[in-house]
Amino acid sequence: MLQPDSLFHQFQTSLNEFRKDLAPGRLFAALPIGLMNGLTAVLVVISLSSLVFAQALPNDVPRGVALGLMATFIGGMVMLLFSSYPATIYVVQDGPAAIMSLAAVGIVARLSASPEKQLPSVLAAVALSALLTGLTYYLLGRFQLGNLIRFLPYPVIGGFLAGTGWLLFKGSLELLTGSGLSIQSYMTTDTLLRWLPPLALAFTLVLVLRRFSHPYLLAAFSLALVLGFYAILALTGTSLAAAQTQGWLMAGMPDGGAWQPLTPAELQLVDWPAIFSQSGNILTAVFTSLVALLLGASGLEISVRRPISLNQELKASGVANLVSGLLSGFIGYPAISLSVMGKRIGLETRVFGILTGVVSLAMLFLGLGALRYFPVPLLGFLLFFFGLSFLSEWLLDGFQRLSRSDYLIVWLILIIVATLGFLQGVVLGLLFSVVLFVLSYSQVSVVSRELDGRTYASRVDRRPGHRAVLDKTGNQVLVLRLQGYVFFGTANSVQTRLQARLDQPTRLNYVILDFQHVTRLDSSAINNFAMMRMRAEALGFVLLFSGLSPEQREQLEREGFKDDLASHTRIFKVLDDAMEWCEEEILIAEERGRTLAIVSLEKLLKEKLPKDTDVKLLAGYFERQEFGDSHVLVRQGDPPRGLYFLETGRARVEMHEPDGDRAWLRTMEAGVIFGEMQVYSGQSPSATVTTAGPTVVHYLSAERIAALEKEHPALAIVFHRFVATVIGERLVQQNLVVNRLREE
Repeated sequence: MLQPDSLFHQFQTSLNEFRKDLAPGRLFAALPIGLMNGLTAVLVVISLSSLVFAQALPNDVPRGVALGLMATFIGGMVMLLFSSYPATIYVVQDGPAAIMSLAAVGIVARLSASPEKQLPSVLAAVALSALLTGLTYYLLGRFQLGNLIRFLPYPVIGGFLAGTGWLLFKGSLELLTGSGLSIQSYMTTDTLLRWLPPLALAFTLVLVLRRFSHPYLLAAFSLALVLGFYAILALTGTSLAAAQTQGWLMAGMPDGGAWQPLTPAELQLVDWPAIFSQSGNILTAVFTSLVALLLGASGLEISVRRPISLNQELKASGVANLVSGLLSGFIGYPAISLSVMGKRIGLETRVFGILTGVVSLAMLFLGLGALRYFPVPLLGFLLFFFGLSFLSEWLLDGFQRLSRSDYLIVWLILIIVATLGFLQGVVLGLLFSVVLFVLSYSQVSVVSRELDGRTYASRVDRRPGHRAVLDKTGNQVLVLRLQGYVFFGTANSVQTRLQARLDQPTRLNYVILDFQHVTRLDSSAINNFAMMRMRAEALGFVLLFSGLSPEQREQLEREGFKDDLASHTRIFKVLDDAMEWCEEEILIAEERGRTLAIVSLEKLLKEKLPKDTDVKLLAGYFERQEFGDSHVLVRQGDPPRGLYFLETGRARVEMHEPDGDRAWLRTMEAGVIFGEMQVYSGQSPSATVTTAGPTVVHYLSAERIAALEKEHPALAIVFHRFVATVIGERLVQQNLVVNRLREE
């Protein structure tokens, strides 16, 4: 069976959709928009292809334009067959073109002594960038790694897109003036006329698009520039030949097709060391293309309100770039601004993509000579527009959208790109972003809750005397519940909390660090815990660890942490076990100071009932019973029998799951009454109570309660009030358990 994400499955789906799109009604409705998309794409391709070649190899611009048009045709055909979105429009893209223009200039400069190698080497570099991009796209899509973009810091993305905008802006200036950045040379009258009007028009378009967004405004402004340009030529009496001579029109365009990929003879002239010297720019172009494609696909998914498979788009664009690269073509991928038109007009058809490719192919083989009449200011206008769009989005809109630290990263990357280079900007920006993240995350306390023995108790139902002792002395225990990733930055907050508690006048005997919600632990954090252990040995408190994963426990044991009270360290599986151990230690210490007498049934009744109550008479209704270990006192699901007073020993409360598993709920110690809820509600027990060792209980059956009510009604009323008090205390304890579970 074919997988939904396979290329062949998408191929079949696309063919079926395309057959439906060829129906006369849908086809004729798509023609105007498809042709307009094609003309817009041709304008973009001409400007970007010229950018790559204009500075490095100006005489070879026609060949570069032809390669760009062929790449757009190839991409259109591939996306027609393999894109998951029907109306996808594929074009050569601005970001990688701007970066490859730097690579072309660098290669030509390195080969200044061997001019015959310059063009072949630039063509090989362009082809290599497309092949690497295609391979990267395809492999990421093949192995379902399209979501990797989510892990790239957002300000880093913004920084290198702003840097791309700067390169496009700078490239436009150099294309129009024929010189590098030089304010003095840009201020002459002739130079001002070449770059200022296109810049003003591009700036105006950016402002208009901030208020009225429409994909064909670019085409409309381009048409207005062309008409205005020729109107000025007519008014000034400048001939076309003169305009070409003065550099106002594109020169050297052949009448026929100029498409010629890298030939075998040229391949032998390629200087690979010169290409490898630009590996940084080439890899940056690949990286930029990857980010732009994934961001664009995500944005397209939102715009058209339908799911788009990122992995499928990666594979489709990968195939397009691999084929384009084999034919010396440029990097390309879907253009979101053109692809959304199908949704906006209610006609999502694959005809749009094929028409864009066909228009590019027609221009390549039939109308390339018409580019002799293509105004150079139009190229500059388009490049200015692309550059200003990136810069305004990240420098103007980013000021409102980003935090100050993120906005600073965008500016930092932009400045480094402008002064040192694109790759350096991205790498340093990424490092700076990581540092800021570490600093910011360090400010987030790794301690989710700070508790003590009074606000957090173990799941042991204790007799009143013990409970009173723990309520009074529970501040001897400090519980720090940790969360997230504990590393050198966040672990310090644990020491800070501990120091704040040690500074208080009451003595601290036990510190519990609970790791239930800790995702990871690094070696520097363990060093912090080692320092805490040294303080425990010096000050005499015990450091307890709970909730450790096997990996975390192994990390601690490698650093010498053992479950050894002699070293002031204990390790428990869960927090409740650690808290129970602390409570037992507190009670043992208390009993050394004074004996806590065993609470008999009569003593409990004397303490809880009015003084004139006949306690002996009431106690006579109870039946004393002795049991060994693991005897079931109350069985889950059985009919209610009566209530119990636990005089000596302990009992465990467990819930039995349908699959046979048992969940421990709590432990009850001597002095506790249980079973009263079932007797008074008539409901079956929801858990099983089992003795934990030799146990003595006093049992009051439901029949004996009825006899008490009949024989001594006044005494029964007093007893019922006492049981109501017990139930109320039990509900308070249950609420504490529920709140604790919510926190966990």
